[in-house]
Amino acid sequence: MRLSEFDRNTLVVIVSSHDSLSESDVNRVIDQVESARDSALQKAERLEHQVQSRINDLKLQAQKQVDFDLMGPHVLDVLLLSGLLLLVIRPLGAQLSLLGGLQPMPTRWLTGWFGIRGLGSLYYLTYALSQGRENPLADRLTWIGYLTIAVSICLHGVTASPLMNWYRARKQSHSAI
Repeated sequence: MRLSEFDRNTLVVIVSSHDSLSESDVNRVIDQVESARDSALQKAERLEHQVQSRINDLKLQAQKQVDFDLMGPHVLDVLLLSGLLLLVIRPLGAQLSLLGGLQPMPTRWLTGWFGIRGLGSLYYLTYALSQGRENPLADRLTWIGYLTIAVSICLHGVTASPLMNWYRARKQSHSAI
């Protein structure tokens, strides 16, 4: 049986019937228990309110991010930027970073093609959005980031097996010489 199910006066009479506890001692203990309970309930209610508020904010943010109608104006940006990133910037960056290394040219080009994926982009986008960076530029950058990552995943998924088979065959033919 729970403490809240007892009538306070009945509880005082039952507990104070013990020889070592006076009625005032029992009342003091019950007051402390009730105070602690009330404080815990108030904290729980505040926490519940904060959690509900955060859930509502996240729902709103998710609705904005999943609204594909908002994507339309950014498709050209995505195609241009993802093309530059995947076909020019990342491969050239890999070539420059591997200058003076012992890797053969096909290894360098494969490193540039398959290079670092978009996890960092997701982290930085999520961080910026969680800091309240909501405006048209944030929406544009979010769509560019998400869609560039999606294009990258698709392109790399389609090209992974053929390129790695080519690379393996090339490596075996060169090692046979």
